[in-house]
Amino acid sequence: MSGFLFEYLDLIVVAALAVVCIVVVFLVRVQKLPKQSLWFVVGALLGVGTFAVVRNLQKKALLKDLEILNARIKARDEELAQQRDTIVAHDKLVAELKTEYAQAQAAYHRQILALDAKSAEDKKKHAAMSDQEAFDEFSKIFGNN
Repeated sequence: MSGFLFEYLDLIVVAALAVVCIVVVFLVRVQKLPKQSLWFVVGALLGVGTFAVVRNLQKKALLKDLEILNARIKARDEELAQQRDTIVAHDKLVAELKTEYAQAQAAYHRQILALDAKSAEDKKKHAAMSDQEAFDEFSKIFGNN
């Protein structure tokens, strides 16, 4: 109930002023008030009524703008979610490519070490090395390339 009063407070004030205006007109007709006071009441009523109507129109315009902004935010959130999915997919691809590069690099290190090996025993040893061992051995022999 209190939400209703606050939502339409400006219109309730206009209605109350209309009642006051009717009472003033009645009092002027029965000659309890001078006629000059009627114009002051009518002017005040028009001012407050205009204020209430303008305020109500502003409220409706602001609510419409808020709906538009919320729609824009929702669309932007959806776009960001799509971009986030694309970024995650690209990150996975980059990780896969880095792994492939590291494996290819280790294979080249092993091949170069095998070509540089002096004996068949060294060739077998280089072929059985892990990727890190091959890199370390390659770096030790040829420097950090």
